[in-house]
Amino acid sequence: MSGKQRIDEQRAFVLHLYPYSETSLIVDVFSRDYGRLALLARGARRPRSALRGLLMAFQPLELGWFGAGEVKTLAKAEWIGGMPLLSGRCLLLGYYLNELLVRMLPREDPHGALFDAYSAALHALAHGGEDAPELRRFEKTLLKDVARVELTGDYPGWAPNPASKLLALAQAVYGREFGGTAAVKVIHAGLECGIIGARHPGLDILSFGPDIRGAHAPGERVRVESVAQAWRLLTALLAAVPPEVDWNREA
Repeated sequence: MSGKQRIDEQRAFVLHLYPYSETSLIVDVFSRDYGRLALLARGARRPRSALRGLLMAFQPLELGWFGAGEVKTLAKAEWIGGMPLLSGRCLLLGYYLNELLVRMLPREDPHGALFDAYSAALHALAHGGEDAPELRRFEKTLLKDVARVELTGDYPGWAPNPASKLLALAQAVYGREFGGTAAVKVIHAGLECGIIGARHPGLDILSFGPDIRGAHAPGERVRVESVAQAWRLLTALLAAVPPEVDWNREA
């Protein structure tokens, strides 16, 4: 961006705010078409400044700026809306995303795909959806676009089998051990099952485990009581498996 070109109507997010003088701020932003920029927000620290309540992290903004130096001058900021405020664990994950961008992105290096992945990750966090897939997408896009890391070797999936003999046995064992009916779901998990199933086509496969939230993310946690329950189910299931049964699907 050369000269004193003025840029308007740029979608952007605030990554960090730095005090500048008694009344102003340096705003570190991530814009879709111009990448990461430093903008001087004059008077933004004044109590009556219109910018004071707008320059918030994790909120979609439309910005305008001008200037020729490394630090541009913020000319306009509008809140686009549609993104609830982050809180709790989701807020910590949002700071994690921002820290990655601040540390890894050079100035004025546009990354449209990374901006979209970042926006999608924030949307998942803000709306209480499954954040893990969007976080992984963001991290993979960051590695590919910025660190120039080539990602290869995608892992195979495995199709659910409602007629599985092993599943039926596991449901019966679960009912005997815990009472009630086990919840059977198809989720994004079971990496090892996909690899083993690809090498042994037709093998009857079942995946279960303790209750885990935020897997492979900074806020990952497990419900401790569920670990003992998963172990109890595993040992009871192994004891109930008839040794003479062929566990191939075709059998």
